[in-house]
Amino acid sequence: MIPPAGATAEGVDEQIRQLQADLHKVRSADEHSSTTKARYAAMIRQRVAASAPRTDPALAGVAAEATLPTITVRGELHGHVAMEGAPMVVGFVQVRVIDAFGLQCWHSGEAMIAAFNRDIDEVADDSNAMDPEEQAEAEARLLTSILEMERVHCAVVEASGGEYRDHADPRAVLGIDGPPPRE
Repeated sequence: MIPPAGATAEGVDEQIRQLQADLHKVRSADEHSSTTKARYAAMIRQRVAASAPRTDPALAGVAAEATLPTITVRGELHGHVAMEGAPMVVGFVQVRVIDAFGLQCWHSGEAMIAAFNRDIDEVADDSNAMDPEEQAEAEARLLTSILEMERVHCAVVEASGGEYRDHADPRAVLGIDGPPPRE
């Protein structure tokens, strides 16, 4: 590659740093509020489907008493043996309890979704948000631009006899194509 006329290693390095800053901004952009709302709504609706109480066994006379949906909860267990020098006992406990969150979702899931939507609307900044497709497209475009500028930097260095950037992309230094190096 022949470096562009007037290009300097410092100037190209600055352009690479700006592209990397743009990449950081894209990678850390908030997701669009509609995506977050859809994720919360899906979570609540999944719990409704999994936790809706079944009354049919009681109606059929199969169940002796009314039942509610349950879930398994696991917790840590810590204890001590009442003997000097004995080690601490550590383990876990697992119990089945009534699925209170699932019942709440079943009973008033749409109200919960509306409450989440209000909270999301209060804090969301959709003007600076990106949906996953936009984010992936912008990231790919910036990574391609960074690699091209890395190649320009290498051409300037080779033409001037200078030194490569710290952490220069090996693909640019070697003049090859291929996947990016692992971070």
